Amino acid sequence: MASVQAVVYGVGLDPTSTTANKSTNKFYPPKAAVQTEYIGSGAGYFTSKFSISEESIKFICPRAIESVKSIPVKVGDTFTIAEYGCADGGTSMPLMYACVKELRNLYGNELEVHINYEDKPDNDFKSLFYFLQGLLPAPTSYLTDFPGVYVSTTGTNFYDQCFPSGFVNFGFCCFAAQWLSQKPCNLTKAVLHCLSEVPDERNEFGKQAEKDWERFLLMRARELSKGGRLALIAPVSEVDYNNSTNIETRTNFVRNTSSLSPLYSAMYKVWEGMAKDNIITKYELKEMTLPGYFRTQEELTKPFMSDDSPVRKAGLTLVSVEIKEFPLPEKKLLLETGDAKIAARFMTEQTRAWSNSMFLSTLDGQPYSPEQKKDILNQYFYRLEEELLSSPEYYILLTMWNAFIIIEKS
Repeated sequence: MASVQAVVYGVGLDPTSTTANKSTNKFYPPKAAVQTEYIGSGAGYFTSKFSISEESIKFICPRAIESVKSIPVKVGDTFTIAEYGCADGGTSMPLMYACVKELRNLYGNELEVHINYEDKPDNDFKSLFYFLQGLLPAPTSYLTDFPGVYVSTTGTNFYDQCFPSGFVNFGFCCFAAQWLSQKPCNLTKAVLHCLSEVPDERNEFGKQAEKDWERFLLMRARELSKGGRLALIAPVSEVDYNNSTNIETRTNFVRNTSSLSPLYSAMYKVWEGMAKDNIITKYELKEMTLPGYFRTQEELTKPFMSDDSPVRKAGLTLVSVEIKEFPLPEKKLLLETGDAKIAARFMTEQTRAWSNSMFLSTLDGQPYSPEQKKDILNQYFYRLEEELLSSPEYYILLTMWNAFIIIEKS
């Protein structure tokens, strides 16, 4: 068992850190501070920390509204919206509000609207309902502003069918489809597939991602109504400036993984440092492989390229795919303020919002008490913030590329 005593002693002081502040730079970063409390349920933690999706959701919103307007609605119908991988629901609230408002403009109050949220069984659905009822600070709730709107949740994995066949008129998925149904293997000296230097490991992830993407689409094909649409936002690992959906004519690719890899490299480096300091075990170091895959544009569009593909046979067609670059919000913050401490804290807390449960699952099954697990993760994210502060120009001045995909069920 790793030395939890070292963790307790290190929080706030970090005398054993292997990731000390070791470089000078124009931002003059101070030392990291003690990590703020991670709250898993009922406080809207994810939405309060995860701002990376904000600009992407703003970008897709007009396309989502056009999709809603295009979907056939008959008298007496209920218009059903589903969000896949909703987290606590706060980040998508503006989009959902805009969709309900458009439906009210088109059909008045007579049309009932049913919004369904999907995520893991242990998801923070408590915060979702707090947001909807106005009990947590968030964008205005559609539930309080519009009559005839109903909300449900499901804990069914989106790699299975989550809703009855033909039930969903409009689906939305933001930064969730990159998570795989399972981890195909552990990576060697990396937490993200594209940073592994072992070709067989990268290939295993590629095969799992191809299988999972097809299954995700086939499940949505069952659920979507005729004429229904699905809007997705997904990070991409290879970008074509031509923005063409024709694979044969696309050229001039640029790699996205190199622009995002510093953060993921730091995540492994710090976790490895904790193993060297005997705070975690070598087993726990090896087990911490993120079950995610950043697909290329070719991989995202491949299921739609042939009439003989299972996805096309299931009735799905690709309406549009757009690729757009976004600076990380931490980059904007750092350039505007010059304060590396604020930017590094922002990046650390945002990273913790989406990864805390994954690190926690790595510690599950080990002889740690809940308090010891909490101390280990507090130490980890403290050290991660220190690492980001050691070279903010390298770690924080990053951009990412996202795919915006609209799919229709014929």
